[in-house]
Amino acid sequence: MTFPFWLTLCLLLSLGTVGVLGTVPAFGQGRKQNAEQKLLQRKDADRHFALAQQAHREGDLETALFHWHQAEAIYRQFRTWDQLNLTLTALADTYLTQANLQAAETVLRQQLHLARDRQDVQTQVTVLNQLGHLLEKQAQPQVAAAIFADAQAIATGLTTGETALTIN
Repeated sequence: MTFPFWLTLCLLLSLGTVGVLGTVPAFGQGRKQNAEQKLLQRKDADRHFALAQQAHREGDLETALFHWHQAEAIYRQFRTWDQLNLTLTALADTYLTQANLQAAETVLRQQLHLARDRQDVQTQVTVLNQLGHLLEKQAQPQVAAAIFADAQAIATGLTTGETALTIN
């Protein structure tokens, strides 16, 4: 063996323990920090959800809406679908409590879109029924009837739920 071989070997070993080649553990550490950050954000979303529930119980609907919207954004970002669905349900209910039918309809349509994307038949039927009742309150009985029929068809397995809801 020659001297350059030993020199090269020593150089590679030193790079691996000190710096350039040692970036693999640093990359792994970055992944760990990223996972910890995601966990903290998820906990933040759960905290917003809990604060919204408390504010709603106390009758402070504006604060509840604020916290539910904060939670919604985080759950949507991390694709936490079950919690996002619960948050959208709470938002729609709160808007209905405030008699803000337009905002409730918007949230229900978002929830329906999510349920269809996820092929969640049970949520589709539930949201369609809520939307139908909401449209009845808005004096749109024909539209409500079409939506109820869509919900019934989905519930009985006759369609995938891709009909209706191009209605304004």
